[in-house]
Amino acid sequence: MSRKALSPPNASILGRKREPLFDVEIHVVTPLFGGSANAGKVDPELPIRGASIRGHLRFWWRACRGASYDSHRSLFEREKSIWGSTEEPGAIEVDVEVLNSGKLVPCAEYVKRPDGTYGSLPRWRNGYPGYALFPFQGKARKTEIEESPANVLEGVVFRLRLLAAIRRNEDTLLREAEAALWAWLTFGGIGARTRRGCGSLFCSDSAFQPKGDIGEWLRQKASDYVTGGGGQTLIPLLSGARVLWGSEGSVLDAWAKAVKTMADFRQGVDFARNKGSDPRRPGRSRWPEADSIREITNTYDFKHAPQNPARPFYPRADLGLPIVFHFQSNRDPSDHTLEAANDGATRMASPVILKPLAISENKAVPMAVVLSAPHVWDKDVPQVRFHGQQSPIPRSQLYDEQKAKKVQPLRELSAQNARDAFVRFVKERHGFTKEVRL
Repeated sequence: MSRKALSPPNASILGRKREPLFDVEIHVVTPLFGGSANAGKVDPELPIRGASIRGHLRFWWRACRGASYDSHRSLFEREKSIWGSTEEPGAIEVDVEVLNSGKLVPCAEYVKRPDGTYGSLPRWRNGYPGYALFPFQGKARKTEIEESPANVLEGVVFRLRLLAAIRRNEDTLLREAEAALWAWLTFGGIGARTRRGCGSLFCSDSAFQPKGDIGEWLRQKASDYVTGGGGQTLIPLLSGARVLWGSEGSVLDAWAKAVKTMADFRQGVDFARNKGSDPRRPGRSRWPEADSIREITNTYDFKHAPQNPARPFYPRADLGLPIVFHFQSNRDPSDHTLEAANDGATRMASPVILKPLAISENKAVPMAVVLSAPHVWDKDVPQVRFHGQQSPIPRSQLYDEQKAKKVQPLRELSAQNARDAFVRFVKERHGFTKEVRL
């Protein structure tokens, strides 16, 4: 790991020059979405911000260390001492130098048909997995593009320096920073939609590069950086997480393969849904949520009367919220959004991470990670409801072993919940046969 001398602003205090804890060059190997001070927008002048990186490092430090803390208070007090808070600075400073601000390109384009109209979906830039990028697709209606697809940055390179504040224990900080940095580089990214592989990273420092047998490398690094224990904090953790991966290929190919696992799990024909009578229209879902909504609203197209034997049941809520259910027929219900029942905090981040694990600037393996995270039916976890409704969904409609046996995708995989089913699906249907439990 590089420990070159550094003299950025404020690096010398009382005449003492500090060396960084870490001084690494990082390549953003998949497109960078967002990351600026304006949510969802890229800033070509300042594509990488230190504040954003600090936020990512905080998250991954918690994921590495959280299992050893017996309360949220003790965990966040320690986090604050290392990474700071709005009231006081932390013991680690973050310095960023952009080496290559990359190329600004549209992520997709709407193509005009011979009759002068546009389709409802754009054509994605070559190699981009559109399933993961729907927030950025823009909007077209008939002869007008109402919102252009988002611009992204390709080829961004930056230097990251982490420095210890004066009069702090540098050896201890080195270990804490190294854990967070390894986890972020391996499982995270920069910008928006990092859990779906956007802004994935490759570090030129060999200490943070996967080498040799990936499984052994992950086990060794986890033994160094991930703490276990009986902690009571309800946060996503790497302790107990499951990591699966497939065969090596190009970075974009690995990204597309990783994302396709979830697309097929949720929507794949002959697994998640039936074949449609029209090749241009999807068949009926084999998951129970849509029929559950049809039943509770007593609204449905006569061709789509509720028939799923598990209803009312919402097993996919355990893969992250919100979930927007959109029905094709005008006779079916209007859009329904399943969300966390917290005022002002209706999201529950997906415990599933899909991304390329870069082994060089150009090569990667497709990777799926299922973090050890609370389930939506667990005690003390926010309840789940439909947007606009006050009454929460009973936890028995989120997890039920007997209903799970009636859900065809779960039954096919002999799984009682969506997370376990996804792991088995990735292994059995997508060839991610290598697995490590951290």
